[in-house]
Amino acid sequence: MLKYIAFFILSTGFVQWSFAQTGNHVFSGSEAANFGTVSLSTPGGQTWSTDRSASPGYFSALGAATYTNAADGTAYIDGYVKYYGNNAAAASFTFPTGQNSDLRTLTITAPASTGIYATAWIVGDPSGNLDPTSTGASGGAHSIGNLSSPIVGVSPYGQWDWQDLSGDASGKTITVSIPDMTDFGLQNNLRLVGWDGSHWVDLSGSATASGNTENSTLSGTMQSNISAIGIGSVSQPLPAVFGTISAIYSNGLLRVDWQTLSESNSKEFAVEGSVDGIVWKQLGLIDSKAEDGASATTLNYQFEAAVSGAVIAGMGLLSLLLFVPGSIRRSQKKWLMLAMIGLSFTAACTKKMSDVEAGADLAQSAKYVRIVQFDKDGAKRVSKVVKVVHE
Repeated sequence: MLKYIAFFILSTGFVQWSFAQTGNHVFSGSEAANFGTVSLSTPGGQTWSTDRSASPGYFSALGAATYTNAADGTAYIDGYVKYYGNNAAAASFTFPTGQNSDLRTLTITAPASTGIYATAWIVGDPSGNLDPTSTGASGGAHSIGNLSSPIVGVSPYGQWDWQDLSGDASGKTITVSIPDMTDFGLQNNLRLVGWDGSHWVDLSGSATASGNTENSTLSGTMQSNISAIGIGSVSQPLPAVFGTISAIYSNGLLRVDWQTLSESNSKEFAVEGSVDGIVWKQLGLIDSKAEDGASATTLNYQFEAAVSGAVIAGMGLLSLLLFVPGSIRRSQKKWLMLAMIGLSFTAACTKKMSDVEAGADLAQSAKYVRIVQFDKDGAKRVSKVVKVVHE
């Protein structure tokens, strides 16, 4: 694979650089320098990564050098990308960084010819997923609760660690590709935000998002002393930001698991099922785990709906009656069967709706599931729809 790209190694110490069939990795304290055009789409789908530490490894581009064909999957750099103006700065430079198979580009417009900048996408809540290169006042967690007006919320999905190594990025336009923000905020409310050492501050100044769906762009103007970049909102965050959702039906049991990445004024969740994805029926309710309805950390939920035990028992007794000895007259057998049906129906009706309707009916036939979150004021937020996996 060496014939496809030309790299030089820059390092102040021992060069630790791996370039193998399985992937390309730059170790702490080292840099792989790109002076031309490097395609991240390799013949064998090899990965690109660097150490993520206080002194990370870097894939570095100098002057007019570029990285092309970046995409989700393996064609992105899982770690740090650095840009050197090298006295021949381009009109813009795009950092093809990402994590967990998810490309999250950051573009700087009109970088200084002497500028040196670096970034990496870090998945997860900035309050706990630390920016490893920040030190001093900018070090430690970047709490999404520390906000500067007009910002009222910051997404827990992730952040870009930002290094202005030449100290001249202030005033430059920064544009990022965002994850799906439909659970977090409306397009006109989204803002690019920066961590100034104590608070998240507005970098956009006005509505700059091209949308709030996956890979929409969001822009802002860089300020001095920013060590991380995130996605904020000037309106109250939606009641809940959903994480993963799954639904599995196995051995008469429907199990639905979901996560919330954050909750605000949250009260409860309704689990709904559908056969056609159009008509929805409530299967049951689960109270919010968020203390006082608010949470900035991931919470896990599980809901189960089983075929009613009373219904099963009644069906079993009815089956036995088919084999009642002939000594019992047909009329007596008929009345016994009717009595069993009545007992089963009565017992089933004493069960909660989610146990009977969902378990005995919809839990077996549902093809789709979604979660509806209700806040304390009655407002609601509907999750994405997931298909039920039948095992």
